[in-house]
Amino acid sequence: MTERDDAGSMSVESFYVHMASEQLQAESAVQDGDIVSDGSVDGDADTRRVLKRRCNSSNGDEKVSDLTLRPAKRRTPPWSAMVDVLTRICAMLPRPDLKNVTLVCRCWANAARPILFRTVFLRISLQSFERLQEIARHNTLRKYVRKISYDGRTLDGRAAREGFQVWLTCRAGTGLGLDWKATRELVSRVDVKELERCYSNYLCYLFGQEYILRRSNEKEMLVNALQKLPGLEAIQYVVPRDMRPSRIAPPLDSLSPSAREILAEPQDYPGYRESEGHFWTLLQSACLSGHAQQLRTVQGSRLDLERWNAAAAESLSDCYEALPNLEQLSLEFDFAQRSDGDAAMLARIIARVLGLESLRLSFDEFSWDHPHAVIHLPQVIDETIRWEYLRRLSLQAVATTEGCLRSLLQRHARSLRSLELSNIKFEDAAIPNQDRRGSWIQFIHFLRQTLSLEHVRFNGCFSNSWNEAWITRDADDERLFDLSGVSAPYPDDCLKYRIERFVTHGGVSPFTARTVKDYENMFPYYNLPWTFDEDRSWSFAPPLIQ
Repeated sequence: MTERDDAGSMSVESFYVHMASEQLQAESAVQDGDIVSDGSVDGDADTRRVLKRRCNSSNGDEKVSDLTLRPAKRRTPPWSAMVDVLTRICAMLPRPDLKNVTLVCRCWANAARPILFRTVFLRISLQSFERLQEIARHNTLRKYVRKISYDGRTLDGRAAREGFQVWLTCRAGTGLGLDWKATRELVSRVDVKELERCYSNYLCYLFGQEYILRRSNEKEMLVNALQKLPGLEAIQYVVPRDMRPSRIAPPLDSLSPSAREILAEPQDYPGYRESEGHFWTLLQSACLSGHAQQLRTVQGSRLDLERWNAAAAESLSDCYEALPNLEQLSLEFDFAQRSDGDAAMLARIIARVLGLESLRLSFDEFSWDHPHAVIHLPQVIDETIRWEYLRRLSLQAVATTEGCLRSLLQRHARSLRSLELSNIKFEDAAIPNQDRRGSWIQFIHFLRQTLSLEHVRFNGCFSNSWNEAWITRDADDERLFDLSGVSAPYPDDCLKYRIERFVTHGGVSPFTARTVKDYENMFPYYNLPWTFDEDRSWSFAPPLIQ
C-alpha cells in the first residue's frame, strides 16, 4: 500500500495528527540545520553554491580543501500555522482524548488546554469545588474558562448511614442507568475489599455534599472562584433526564472516574426539589462576582416553575435585571400543577432581555386531564415584545391561539432562521376571526410564505381541539422509548420530513386540495379540506381532539 493509500484509510483525526507530526519533524529539522534554503533536505546544491562563491572570491590562495562547508540561511515555517493545525485537531477530539493530548508535549498541551478548560463541569461535591478553586487560582488556566456547567444531582444518604450492608443492598450501583438485575450483576463483580473502599468514599462524598448545602457555603465558594475567572460568559444548570434503564451491566473500567470511586452516581430524586435554589445560586454568584455585564448565555433545566418563580420574587431580582448583554436564554421546567401567577417573574425576565438571539422555553408536556397544568403563550411572552436579533426560537408544551403564535413569528420574520415546536395546542380565539379555531396545515403554509427559515423541527403532539390532532416524532426518539417496529431512521420522503422541507423552501407542499371523490375515503379526516399521505412519522391521533 502506498503512502497515498495509507492516508486515504485514516480517520479525519488520524490524518490531522499525521500531518501535524510531519510538520513538527520538519520544524525540528530546520532548527537542527538539516534543511537548506531552497526547502530540500539534500544539502548538495547548497554546498555547490558555497564552493562556487569561495572559489570566485578575491582570495586566490584559498584552497578548496580548507573551505568550511556551512548550511545556507534557513527559513523557519510560521509557528502560528502549526498552532492552528493543532487547535483544529483538538477541536475534533472527545474530552477524554483531550486530557491525554495534554500529556504528549508542550505544543499539544498549549493547543488542547484552551478547549479543555473552556467549560468547567461542576458537581455538588467537595472534590469538584476544590478543582474549580484550583483552576481559578491558576494564572493561565483561569483565562480559558468561558462556561460553568453545574450538575445539581445529589447522593441519597439515608441508606448509607444505616451501615455497609444496607448501602450495599439499596444504593450500590445506583444512578448508572441500569435496571435492578444489571445493577446486581455489576455489584457482584466487585470484591468485598473494593466494596468497602467504595462505601468509605461514598460517605466522604456525602460529607462534602452536606457541607456545600449547609447555610450559604455553596454561594460563598462559587463567588470566591467565579470572581477570578475573567472570561466567564455562560452559566448552565443541568440535570440530565433519566433514560430507559439498560439491561446489560457495563465493564467496571468503562464507568466514570467518580462512579469507580463510589460505585454510584448522583441522582435527581423526586423528593429533592432544590434545582431552583442551585440555579439561582449559580446565577447570583456570577452576578455578584462581577460578570453580570458580560454574561451571554444562561441555561437551566429540570426546574419547578412555582419554586423558581418564588425564588426570583423573594430576593434575587438583582440578578436578572442586570444582564444587558444576554444573547441566549434556555429554561426547561418540569411538568406540574400551576397557578396563574407562576409565570409572572419569568415573563418579567424575558421582557427585560432585549438583545436575545436564541430563546428556548419548555414546560415539559401537556396534561389533557389537568387544564391548570397548561402554560399559555401570552403568559410568558407579551404580545408587544420584539427582539431585533432573534435567530432561534424553541417552544415546548404551550397553549396559544394560532393568531397569537403567528403574530410572534411575524414580528421576528426578518431575523428568525430556526424554529422548533413541540407539544403545541391551538386554542379558540376569544374574538372570532379567520384563525379562531386554528389550523396546523394552514399554519405550515404560513411559515413557508412569511418566514425565511433555514431549520425547522416539529416534535410531539399538535392539535386544535376540533379537527386536527397530530403526533410526530423522529425515529431516534421513538427508539429511545423502545417503540416496536422502529429500527431505522425514517426515509427522506416520509411526511414529517416533507413538511419540514416544505417550510424551509426545500420541497413542494405535501398537502393537496380535496376533490369530491376524496371525501369517500377520508375518515377520520372528514373535516379537513386537504389530502395527504399519512405515515408513522406524522400520524392522526383522534384522542387528542377534545
